Amino acid sequence: MIMRMVFIINTYDALQAIFKVKITFLLICRKVSL
Repeated sequence: MIMRMVFIINTYDALQAIFKVKITFLLICRKVSL
């Protein structure tokens, strides 16, 4: 049960990190295009 909770938290952190990278990438692309 505890291992499952840790796995869910780690997956959530990984998704958050990917989301932040995507937003940063989109912002950089916009600045370059402008």
